[in-house]
Parts: sequence; structure tokens; C-alpha cells
Amino acid sequence: MSTIQSRSIARAGGIDVADQIRIAAKPGKSVLRRLVGAFNRYRNRDSAIKALSRLNDRMLKDIGLHRGNIHDVADRFADSRATNDNASLA
Repeated sequence: MSTIQSRSIARAGGIDVADQIRIAAKPGKSVLRRLVGAFNRYRNRDSAIKALSRLNDRMLKDIGLHRGNIHDVADRFADSRATNDNASLA
């Protein structure tokens, strides 16, 4: 597996913020397939954020969440969906 890393510095409120992007590419996996996978992950994450954001604070509390961790939960959801989708394609 080859790994490509890029590093960029962004200015946020006068503070330098390092942003590291890591792309792991398996040999033989097409660029198109990786792009489709990234797009599907984005759609899954976005739909999870929208669905959770529609819930009121009491509903979120009932399922053990707070409004502040919606994005983290959506990331884990999108990652798990991507893993399951990749397993079914193999």
C-alpha cells in the first residue's frame, strides 16, 4: 500500500493550524472507484448530520448524544458505511 501525505498550514484567528491529509491508495484500485467512495462517504456523513441536527436536545440525550458531538458521530457512521460498502464490493 502506498501512502501520500501532504501538509498545509492555514491561518485561523491568527494561529497557524497544521492540516495533514493522508490518502492511502491500494495498488490496482482505480482513481474513479476512490472518487466514488469519497463521494459516497461525504453523502453518508452529510445525511447523518442533517438527520441528527433535526432532533431536539431531549431526543439527542435519549440516544446518548449531545449537539456538540454530532459531527464525530457522523464521521464514524460514514466510516463504518464505507467499510461495509467496500467489503461487499470485494
